[in-house]
Amino acid sequence: MNKLQLNKIVSFLILISLLLAAFALPQQVAVAKSDLVRFTFVNKSDHLASLRLYGNDQFYYFLLRPGETKVYTPVRGEYKMTFFSCGQYINKELDLTKQYTLVVPSCGTYAFTGKKLPPGKIDGGEIIKLVRVTIENDTDKYMKLILTGPATYVFTFGKDEAKVYTISKGEYDYTMYGCGSTYTGTVTAHAHKTMRFRCPQ
Repeated sequence: MNKLQLNKIVSFLILISLLLAAFALPQQVAVAKSDLVRFTFVNKSDHLASLRLYGNDQFYYFLLRPGETKVYTPVRGEYKMTFFSCGQYINKELDLTKQYTLVVPSCGTYAFTGKKLPPGKIDGGEIIKLVRVTIENDTDKYMKLILTGPATYVFTFGKDEAKVYTISKGEYDYTMYGCGSTYTGTVTAHAHKTMRFRCPQ
């Protein structure tokens, strides 16, 4: 083998190495990109909505103004989350091993109708589970009411006053200050519920 042939072989090997490197680079980039996942956050409510994610040695804080939509690319994985919407904080887990869209509806409503969610969608209304209730002070005295359960609320009422609130669905312990004393008990909040508080006999 003469020198000219040797140079041609070396040049050919260098060319092959460069081509292999060029093909390998996009594959490496694709692997790196697969570590991220597309997450879309949609706020259809008239209030601020936020989401804090903890996990995979990562921390994210997403904040949306009313009517705003943003797309994020967090590290793929499972997270603990603190979701804030309509004045409520809810702690849950969020699976971001695949692409999702979280939609925040108007307070007291749901983003999607039907028993089954569309693929890749998360209903913020299902997370918050808000219901409209009527609370009546059925006394002729001032009343202060504290509800503790899925969330904590403090309400005040004038005599014979009724108010409509949107609160988290579920069972609550209540403390009622009125009628010259303090009273406790439990009450359940569900859609269109009317809670009447009277002076105990």
